Amino acid sequence: MIPLSFTGIFLTFCWLDFPFDQGGYPSFLRVSSLTVNSLILIVNDFNGFRKKAPHPSGLDLYLKAFYHEITPIFLSIVSTALGLLPFTMYGQQEAFWFSLAVITFMIPVFFL
Repeated sequence: MIPLSFTGIFLTFCWLDFPFDQGGYPSFLRVSSLTVNSLILIVNDFNGFRKKAPHPSGLDLYLKAFYHEITPIFLSIVSTALGLLPFTMYGQQEAFWFSLAVITFMIPVFFL
């Protein structure tokens, strides 16, 4: 999942023609941390559901865990993106914050 999310970073900078400045590097950390956090939530629920009902198929348990955790995952991604929205709109002169905010704001597009 992390390499796939990194692809989204590169595509954002390429398609939207933004310079990959100093804010681009921390965007890798932000995207990978959101990805790992989301996967930890899903795997934790998957393991809990597997202990309660050990015989269902793995795909059924994964889908159940995914649907159970999609709302908190979505809320954490959207709140992170909206937190940096002002830098996207008004921070073009700040290279670090603008690059970081553009990627952070585009995260929901690539996750959903």
